[in-house]
Amino acid sequence: MQLSLVETTLWLDILKLHMIDLCALSEEEVLRFFVGQRLLKNKMNCDKCGKTMRINKRAKLSDRIWWSCKQNRKQCTNKSIRSCSFFANSHLKFSQLLLLLYVWAKNYSNMQAAYETGISERHVVDWCFKKHGCRKIVWTTRSDWYWPRYCGCITQSALYNVEGGQRAVIFDRFSGVKAGVIGEGTHFLIPAIQRPIIFDIRSTPRTITTITGSKDLQNVSITLRILHRPEPSKLPNIYLNIGQDYAERVLPSITNEILKAVVAQFDAHEMITQREDVSNRVSLELAERAKQFGILLDDISITHLKWLNRTEKARYLVEKAEQMKLAAITTAEGDAQASKLLAKAFSEVGDGLIELRKIEAAEEIAELMAKNKNVTYCRKET
Repeated sequence: MQLSLVETTLWLDILKLHMIDLCALSEEEVLRFFVGQRLLKNKMNCDKCGKTMRINKRAKLSDRIWWSCKQNRKQCTNKSIRSCSFFANSHLKFSQLLLLLYVWAKNYSNMQAAYETGISERHVVDWCFKKHGCRKIVWTTRSDWYWPRYCGCITQSALYNVEGGQRAVIFDRFSGVKAGVIGEGTHFLIPAIQRPIIFDIRSTPRTITTITGSKDLQNVSITLRILHRPEPSKLPNIYLNIGQDYAERVLPSITNEILKAVVAQFDAHEMITQREDVSNRVSLELAERAKQFGILLDDISITHLKWLNRTEKARYLVEKAEQMKLAAITTAEGDAQASKLLAKAFSEVGDGLIELRKIEAAEEIAELMAKNKNVTYCRKET
């Protein structure tokens, strides 16, 4: 069973069911499905009186549903639910017809289609080839249902929105990236040939940390906070040469380059005392370098500056040595002052203070020796 691509796509889109789902459907569910696909009429008028007919159910009928006139006149006749449809002259059940349409759209072989639907190969051939019933159903459904929906999808796919703070660049499959930049609003494009590439032109913060060496060969870790955005007029070149991830590709490399060049001109002491000058030079050179790639830098600031472990340890040792030096000087000055005071006291009062200190020392020695069991006391007479 040969089938064109458009027809296959159509019926696969209409059915959207699997074989196991189709087999589980009841006759009423299949009937509602055909009515929804406009393969059966959902409204019928009486041929005699012209009044609208109603649907009745009767278990004895094969389809169990039929049309009857609301007037219930004797001259009015009933109609089958299959009247005025492709299934008017068919004795197959609606469930078998649905399976037949499904296997035809799936391009099953005649033998496989007969096995799945439970009908003979002769009926399969009649419906698919001789009478072309399946193909007629497809074309009828296409004119009533498919093309309006398809045109609506085409119209919707031809529109795209550019939100506030965004710009768009059009990529054409024939001519490549268009030179113009699309502003905010709703715009048209050619479906399947053109597609929009959306850029955010609002300022975006980015933090970059790098380690570099100062003029006196000290390693320092510097953290920069950058507010960046693309230049709107350069968006086609940015997309053509760099891509939508321009910030990740460009900013880290040029930031490391500029920081190493600027920090190498200052020593560790100047990095602290002249921090504002360092920040200004980094801002000017980095903004000029980024502009070559179509990137605008609104703000650049040094948020963190940290000396690495070896530098901090050396600074700690220097500070500790200076403190020890000051402590030694203070101790020496105190001892010298104390010596002067003692010498002055001895010259004015005499050796009485020294004798007093000897007696106090002897008392302490005697007290310590008295507590020792190995010390024996002997009287002076002996």
